[in-house]
Amino acid sequence: MEPEDELLFYIQNRLSELDRKAFEKRLATDQNLRAELAVLQAARNDFAEKQTDASDLGAGWAELESRIDAAQTTAANENRPIRLGLLQVAAVSAFAVMAWHFVAVPQFTKDPSSFETVSQENDGHIMQVVFRPDTTLAQTAAFLTQYKGSIFDGPGAVGVYRLRFADPEQLQMALKAAKANSELFEFVAAE
Repeated sequence: MEPEDELLFYIQNRLSELDRKAFEKRLATDQNLRAELAVLQAARNDFAEKQTDASDLGAGWAELESRIDAAQTTAANENRPIRLGLLQVAAVSAFAVMAWHFVAVPQFTKDPSSFETVSQENDGHIMQVVFRPDTTLAQTAAFLTQYKGSIFDGPGAVGVYRLRFADPEQLQMALKAAKANSELFEFVAAE
């Protein structure tokens, strides 16, 4: 039997004579067990003193209901002016727009010179190329670095890359160098 059950059975006088004597023998030597027994007996006595009949319980419930009804004379949101709610919504909306403008938008557009509108036709100074199959990444990077270019698009369905350059002079120099370099490129053309 569990110790908690044994304590309850002892208080309720439901232990057999043999179990009762064994429990009382342990009770004499175990201070913690005596403390637990004292707490349970005190709770039982307190409950017995405060126990009331069913008619008193009904009266208590009726009194509690009347107090609750008296306390609820107004609606939950009646004491709050609607202007305050509208001001709170406006403040949150303004904060959200400002946060988006000053925090999120700069994350999307790192380089102001690269900003383009959706309807903008001009992609910059573009050259189309097809790299030879044995061209290495190092060779490609060296060429793009030398002429201040970057891969803008590609590869397309037939292996065409579009390279973008900072200005028309860089494009012309890169175009001339690419046409002369058959080790890197199979095809070269300006847009």
